[in-house]
Amino acid sequence: MHSVTLDGSPKKRTLSRGISEDESLRSLIKESESSSRRLARSDSRAGTLKRKTDSQTEQDLFMGLPEMLELQASYDEVVQELRGLEVERETLLFQVDVLQDTLEGVEELLAEAQREAGQANKELEQEREAKRKLESTVCSLMQEMERLKEVMQAHVKMSQQKDTRWKIRPRT
Repeated sequence: MHSVTLDGSPKKRTLSRGISEDESLRSLIKESESSSRRLARSDSRAGTLKRKTDSQTEQDLFMGLPEMLELQASYDEVVQELRGLEVERETLLFQVDVLQDTLEGVEELLAEAQREAGQANKELEQEREAKRKLESTVCSLMQEMERLKEVMQAHVKMSQQKDTRWKIRPRT
C-alpha cells in the first residue's frame, strides 16, 4: 500500500496496487487542482472579509468608544475594589495573628492558674487532714480529761470520806 500526502495536507490517499501509474497520476493532479481551487476561494473570501472588516472596524471603533470607556471605568472600579479587598484581607490576617497571640497568652495564664489551683487544692487537703488529726487528738484529750476528772472526783470524794471518818471518830 502506498500513502501519498499533498502539500503537507494531512489527507492521506491509499492507492490500491491494481491501479496503474496513469490513474495514480490523474488522481494526484485532480486532487492538487481541487486543493488549489479551494485555496484560491478561501483567499478570495478572506480578502473580501478583510476589506469589510477594515471599514467596519473603524466604524465599530467610533460606535463602541462609549462602551469601551464604560468598560474601562467598570474595570477600574473592580481593580479598586480588589485592592480594597486585598487590604481588608491583610488586615484580617493581621487581626487573626494578634488574636492567636492573645489566645496563646491566655492559655498560658489559664495553665498557670490551673497549676496554682491544683497546688492550693493539695495544700487544702493537707490542711483538712491535719485538722482531722487535730480534732481526733482533741477528742481523745477531751475524753482523757473527762476520765481524769472522774478519777479526780472519785479521789477527792474518797479523800473527803477518809477525812470525815477520821474526824468523826473519837480519839481514845
